[in-house]
Amino acid sequence: MKKYAALAAILTLLGTLTPALALSNVRSVLYGSGDTEINQLSSIAGYDSTEREWEVTAFIHEGLKNDGQLYFVNEITTPGSWEMVEEKYIEGTGDTKFKKEVVWWTEDSSQVDGSMKWPTVTNIFAGFYTQTFVDEVEIHNTADEPVETNPGEYSGNYFLKVWDTDDDFTFVEGVGINLPSECSPHEPHSWRFPRCEKC
Repeated sequence: MKKYAALAAILTLLGTLTPALALSNVRSVLYGSGDTEINQLSSIAGYDSTEREWEVTAFIHEGLKNDGQLYFVNEITTPGSWEMVEEKYIEGTGDTKFKKEVVWWTEDSSQVDGSMKWPTVTNIFAGFYTQTFVDEVEIHNTADEPVETNPGEYSGNYFLKVWDTDDDFTFVEGVGINLPSECSPHEPHSWRFPRCEKC
């Protein structure tokens, strides 16, 4: 009986640890003309040892409306728990309005010397370009503000920016969650359609 209990405990532990090592990569491309709307929400989670369950630590929300021509490329990679990189490249004409919202927090409330033990580190870069106008923002934040309320509460942060234009534009951005070196954007990998290698 003890053997079965030990085996069940090992399988449960493996089931808990396996997602932490998982890699996901999502790429999307859109060519649109006419009226186009995009609404996108991506989040990243990890196992919170203080609450003993899986918890989200950051999300990225974007919305876009365009009534001209639009080219949109996006790539999101999650190397593992708590880690996410998003990169985007957009070209557009006509009337366009879009927003970028990034929300992040440190979920695990454990502290060392008055700071969060495992803070969420976030880096954001966004650049909006027309022939006559340049707008860039760069943000670096470590969410390590101590929380003085109940255990399980978190150190939270919020970024929102809205662009509204009727000019031809290019937009690039990069967001790194818990990957401090990832904040400089580059055009996401080109889209490759599936191909049968042995056909």
